[in-house]
Amino acid sequence: MKTSRSYLWLGALLILPAMMSRVAVASTVLLRSTGPTIPDVTEVQTYAGKIAAIVSPVRAGEGLTVVVLLDSLNATELENAGKDLVDLYGSSGGRAMRLALLQNGAISVQGPFASRARLKSTLEKIQLPTESAAPISAAAVYDGMASTVGQWGSNWSRVLVIGNLPQLEPAVRDYAAAILLRAFCSQHVQVSLLEPDGRSDDWMSFFESVDGTIITGELREYSHPSKDASQSLFQVDWTPAVPSRGFVISHSAVSDSAGQVLLKVSEIGAPDGSPLPTILQFAGAQASVADAAKLLEHETLSEADAQRIREDLRAALEVNPLEPAALLAAAAYNEKQKDFEAAARFRKSLVEVRPLDSSALADLGHELLLAADYDKADEALKHAVDLHVMTPAIAEDLARVRLARNDDKSAISFLEEALRGDAKRQDLWFLQAHAAERVANTPLAIQSFELGLALGGVHVPESGSLLKLYLDTEQSVKAQELATKFTAALPPDPAVRTEFAGILDDLRQRGDALLAWKRVVEVQPTSERAHARIARLLLESGDARASERAADEGLAVAPKFAGLYVVRADALEVQRRMYEAREDLEQGAAAVADPELFARLATVEDSYGGSAARWRSQAC
Repeated sequence: MKTSRSYLWLGALLILPAMMSRVAVASTVLLRSTGPTIPDVTEVQTYAGKIAAIVSPVRAGEGLTVVVLLDSLNATELENAGKDLVDLYGSSGGRAMRLALLQNGAISVQGPFASRARLKSTLEKIQLPTESAAPISAAAVYDGMASTVGQWGSNWSRVLVIGNLPQLEPAVRDYAAAILLRAFCSQHVQVSLLEPDGRSDDWMSFFESVDGTIITGELREYSHPSKDASQSLFQVDWTPAVPSRGFVISHSAVSDSAGQVLLKVSEIGAPDGSPLPTILQFAGAQASVADAAKLLEHETLSEADAQRIREDLRAALEVNPLEPAALLAAAAYNEKQKDFEAAARFRKSLVEVRPLDSSALADLGHELLLAADYDKADEALKHAVDLHVMTPAIAEDLARVRLARNDDKSAISFLEEALRGDAKRQDLWFLQAHAAERVANTPLAIQSFELGLALGGVHVPESGSLLKLYLDTEQSVKAQELATKFTAALPPDPAVRTEFAGILDDLRQRGDALLAWKRVVEVQPTSERAHARIARLLLESGDARASERAADEGLAVAPKFAGLYVVRADALEVQRRMYEAREDLEQGAAAVADPELFARLATVEDSYGGSAARWRSQAC
């Protein structure tokens, strides 16, 4: 059902006076037993846990009320239903029958009928809505049933509804079923359905919960139970837990002591006496949620979309502050906005709706973790484990809570649990490796880095960390293999190549560093740092001539990089070409003002008795 946005705002503003005043009472179902013995039912499984059930025998009242949903029938269906009712009257032994005509939320009750002819005459006078009449919404049909049930009968008398139940969205259908069950049981009526188009098989369990059925054969087979059988009818009552605000729609299961489920029903948990929205209002709220959810599928939100989402969710949550779909959407919206504290508040409300749902608590714990509320996150995650089992996702979040508390040792145990569930989580292998490093568990750190890197990709910091661990533990062969393999596989990104070459420099792996810096020059020929490091490493390896050539190559593309003049001068000095070294430094000083270069030139001038003071003053 489509609902206009203007209606949603109006509904949100006027919801309190517009709500139907249905008092929240104990939930009830009917059970039929094969004998007079009270059924062995002691508990009902509800959304909040098991609730004690009270079972008591009831005697069904006399009489039959036939409720005709005129808004759902066409002329042919009404005509056929009339014929069936006349036949039913004859086969029922003349017992009292009333006829309730429900149209556009209004009801007209006629009967009992003194004769079959009188019934037939009444049926022939029924007029269906004209084609020009405004169609009634699907939700309004159910609202009409709930609001008029007070005239359907009492004392557990039987009711036969004739009509085609309109299709509803699943969430709206659950709410409608819960509202109707509460209305039927509060009025004490047993209700069955005769549906001409035969589409409502999914309502069978609902009608069975009030000792009714969906009639699929001839109507004359529908008869009143015998007086002996009526003694085997039992009423099962229980009071569901109620939330602090709003209401909770859930499915409850009535089972025997052996655990066999006898009935499953939709029910509403709400504070005693609180008003509930009409089914039409509830459907409007669901439409708002669906609208917001569709917008949230967009990767990015415009301000107009964000405003529309806020309006939709505000409208839905004013109808029911504990609407699960709205709470989920609100949490998702705030996650997109990076407001994890607000998202956690909606997740907390969702836990009130699903207190036994481990995943709801796990999601709350994850949200609190993102909001940096570590104590509450830990509490929620532990509760989730208590309700179910430890999952990889929960273990990961528990680990991250402990990492945030600098408790690496405890974090490792949870990371191991998470990785047992998903060994392809490269990020977790690295997380575990770093934690192991911090607690000096070198074997675990090495193993974790190895397993993480084996999953592929270019990971410079992690490769550098593993190299250092290999060197610290005197595994030089493994260190050499890793450095060679990684250098050969470096991507063409200059920044990545520079980073890895710098790590090799820091680890004093001169040969490998030289190869890595040459790989930087391959993709970035103008890299001043790379040329300078290549020249310096060649000099440190004892090849002064190669160092000089490398410095010359660097100066050809970076003539204003002071470091190249310094390393070239050093290479010339090693070759005992002192005057050329001095001349090189002077050329550098003329090309670029650099403190290191000036200091180096001042040292040279000291040895020659030159104007060292001049260069030393500029170096300061």
